[in-house]
Amino acid sequence: MKELDLYQFLNENEIEMRWDDDVLSTWISHWDIDDFCKLIKSSLDEGGRDARILSDGSIWIDLAPICEYYGIEPERIFPIPVS
Repeated sequence: MKELDLYQFLNENEIEMRWDDDVLSTWISHWDIDDFCKLIKSSLDEGGRDARILSDGSIWIDLAPICEYYGIEPERIFPIPVS
């Protein structure tokens, strides 16, 4: 996966993201989970990724480790807000 692929997926699907210290909190809708998994497939081959299932059927995942796996600077996907 390339940086542009991830960026386009997140923007086209209006994925909500937020920085919490060094965690890039990301909420993936149940409608988008299958496509997201296909996009990050090779990063899942080593035992998957930690995620939380939410009551609305979406999942929460820290996107920073996935970005790092692919050599992507997570700040280029979603900039850290300046305080």
